[in-house]
Amino acid sequence: MRKPRKGTPGTTYTISCTDEQWAAITEGAARAGMKVSPWFVQCALTVDPWPEKHRRLVLDEREQRRIARTVGEHARSLGAEGLAGDLGALFEARLRGMVRRGKRDEALALLRRVFGDEAAEVVA
Repeated sequence: MRKPRKGTPGTTYTISCTDEQWAAITEGAARAGMKVSPWFVQCALTVDPWPEKHRRLVLDEREQRRIARTVGEHARSLGAEGLAGDLGALFEARLRGMVRRGKRDEALALLRRVFGDEAAEVVA
């Protein structure tokens, strides 16, 4: 069994990246006032250094349709054809109950939140 080294960071590992990625890494370390290695380790464990570049907050229309189609296919393969109708009936009952209780504005707000402004008007 080896004695732990004092004052040394540990084992050296090698990474592969593009020149553009390396530039972003060195710039990030400089902005943080740190050496590249400790900053890189910290980021690898805690931070996404390129959140705006690689992560979108919404899906485009093609991706939304593909996901909806895939979910529908899975639901049908699981024998859940009636599930959409059941959920629709529950949703309709909830909305009708809200309107009966004088909460039409809240029901419309719920429709807007779920379907968006234009579709909510059509559904209402």
